[in-house]
Amino acid sequence: MKRKPFRINLQERTMRMPIDEGKLKTILDVYKQHFKSHEQDVGVWWDNENDKWKAVNIFQKNWNVDTDDFGTMFDKAMPKGFNDTSFKLDISSFDRPWKGLTYLIEKGRAKEIQAQFKNLFNENDEIDKRIDDFRENVNAMLDEERSRDPEKNTSGFNQNLRVISMYLILRYPEKYYAYKRDLYQYKVTEMVDGVEKESKVIIPLNQLVQYLDAGPDIKSNGNGKTYLDAAVFYDKLCKGISKDEQLIQMVNNAIKKKNESDPGIYYEDPKHHMLVQDIGYFYGTHDKLFTNQSVQTPPPGGLGGQGHHGPEIDSDSYDENDFVHDVFMDKKQLKAILSVLKHKNNIILQGPPGVGKTFAAKKLAYVMMGKEDDSHIRQIQFHQSYTYENFIRGYQPTEDGKFKLEDGIFLDLCNDAKKKPDEKYFLIIDEINRGNLSKIFGELMMCIESKYRNTEVTLAYRRKGEKSFFVPDNVYLIGTMNTADRSLAIIDYALRRRFAFITMEPQLENEKFIENVKTGWPEGKDPQPLLRLIDAVNKLNKEKILTDDSLGKGFYIGHSYFVKDEDEKKDIDPEALANEIVDFEIAPLLDEYWFDETGKAEAEVQKLKNGIDGTSSTESGQEQTVPAGETVTGDSND
Repeated sequence: MKRKPFRINLQERTMRMPIDEGKLKTILDVYKQHFKSHEQDVGVWWDNENDKWKAVNIFQKNWNVDTDDFGTMFDKAMPKGFNDTSFKLDISSFDRPWKGLTYLIEKGRAKEIQAQFKNLFNENDEIDKRIDDFRENVNAMLDEERSRDPEKNTSGFNQNLRVISMYLILRYPEKYYAYKRDLYQYKVTEMVDGVEKESKVIIPLNQLVQYLDAGPDIKSNGNGKTYLDAAVFYDKLCKGISKDEQLIQMVNNAIKKKNESDPGIYYEDPKHHMLVQDIGYFYGTHDKLFTNQSVQTPPPGGLGGQGHHGPEIDSDSYDENDFVHDVFMDKKQLKAILSVLKHKNNIILQGPPGVGKTFAAKKLAYVMMGKEDDSHIRQIQFHQSYTYENFIRGYQPTEDGKFKLEDGIFLDLCNDAKKKPDEKYFLIIDEINRGNLSKIFGELMMCIESKYRNTEVTLAYRRKGEKSFFVPDNVYLIGTMNTADRSLAIIDYALRRRFAFITMEPQLENEKFIENVKTGWPEGKDPQPLLRLIDAVNKLNKEKILTDDSLGKGFYIGHSYFVKDEDEKKDIDPEALANEIVDFEIAPLLDEYWFDETGKAEAEVQKLKNGIDGTSSTESGQEQTVPAGETVTGDSND
């Protein structure tokens, strides 16, 4: 089929800007070195990277958009094993959007999905419009089904540019490219102030664009326009790769060798579009070889494997459905919080211990960005010794005994945000009321207010030639505050006016929370003791803590004490976990609550213990068995 030219959004001058062929040769030489190291046993390399070629052939052999049984055809055409470690297609986020389509098909909407694919693959229309229409229409269907089936876990079902580009390359592999905003992501662990901290390192596609001097950055808006801009770069990269006859011959021989032992399984890639994707991925996994300008023996590991990095992590999109699934909050509450954050710029999540304030803060940032991108988030904890010099700017000691003017975390974040005004940046301040806020914010107390964003002020510590500073409006502050900490003063009223306060409460009765506690246990492990403890804690909150004049809702015990992931559930017995939570987390808290009534604290701890065992002390002192989900009401004065 004759290729319809792309409409270019980066101007024709961009297409005329040549790739730096010397730097591309550097990448290809290292790629070939790595390839050659496994040339005698192609399976070693191919087993790591062949699934892209295999997926195309599976799709091509089974796809028939005009079939009367679209659901069955779709199941056969989509390569099996997207959720199987034996099938490592280079787009791990493909699995959930694919399941989103199968979910709609199961809901009786196969004909509608069939129509959307016909439109997506209709080469008479412009590609950017087809991409946007497919994404908007299918996601609208998903929203309709979510409203009818709110309990269904549809996290990650939405269609995005990355997965839509995969549909396109499966259908027309000689024409389109698989788009990835981030070539590779991995986690690193480092020591910060004596504590192990894990962080995410991202190798974006634009790093490769910049390395090859291939034109302006590709603006990632996740729409058809983004794909058009990326296609310009991919075309230039493909043209440069195609000139390397040795590389093309090596790859062709590898495909031929695999097809001889397993006939017709691997797509032959005559236009080298799959190879373009693989070389981009290779650059992402070995970027330090090129950014450091040192090309030596390739690092160990299969091509595109872990190489010199840690474990790869995927850059998934993140939407409201993901948040609701993760945070045990309904969409109505979430929409209200997002609305306040968008127009106020600053919020504080306040609540008792264990309601997930810090966890929710980060997830709110993800929702606002539409993706899990920790590079746009900074996180700190305020304390009594924290100062303006730490937060904004101040003189810090150097190794040679002198002092140097250094920017603090907030100034750094603001400067990063100014470079990318179309992207959102977040500062999460844990325990915001533990610091002396006027002392920490200084003259920027005014500038963080939404109506004074972009207003210039003079900093207390100025660099030579620096006249003024402003807080950009794409910076958002999310603070957390523990309402049960009686050692802290009421928050400064001047700062209170600049923040909106969101109260988070325990979700001990939330259906998604209860389901989380019930599920994920290995066979033979019964979560009933944990569920009974949750019932007992809920009763403690409502009957004792709420009615105590010195306590109240702000001192409730939260739900996060009981949230464990499946790996944790493998290694602990539910009853043992329940007792640990009482002994080492809740009991010390109750001792603090009723520090002048130790007998009361001990009595309530014993009631929790009885709850775990499934017994409850009555007024007569006898014990009764209590099924999970039920309570025994005794004298309200006990």
